[in-house]
Amino acid sequence: MTKLPPLTRSIGQTERALRSLLHRHLEGTGLDFPSWAALNILSDAGCLTRDDLERLLVDGRIGQQAEAAATVDHLLTSRFIETMGVAGTGSALSDPHPGPHDGLRISPTGEEVSSSVRQEVA
Repeated sequence: MTKLPPLTRSIGQTERALRSLLHRHLEGTGLDFPSWAALNILSDAGCLTRDDLERLLVDGRIGQQAEAAATVDHLLTSRFIETMGVAGTGSALSDPHPGPHDGLRISPTGEEVSSSVRQEVA
């Protein structure tokens, strides 16, 4: 009787293979996997504070706290996401370093790039 590998190994191999395929679609977009994950989180949520977005990235094991903060910084400076003022009120702002309670949302540029990649991988 053939012994099957543990399920966790199979899941891990599948995850790495799928991430490799996604990386091919992300090439040239200015996004890496953590940035792509953050855009998807914001797409589902609509608006989150910086603290909440970073916490969801860490809780989802996308990266440690420093990587989550760097990912949000990258998305802001690349204008893939934008601030909305305190708790998602007010108009979009261009502050690349919003406070922890400022709302973040996907910018039109971020929406265009993420929609294009989602269509490619669908």
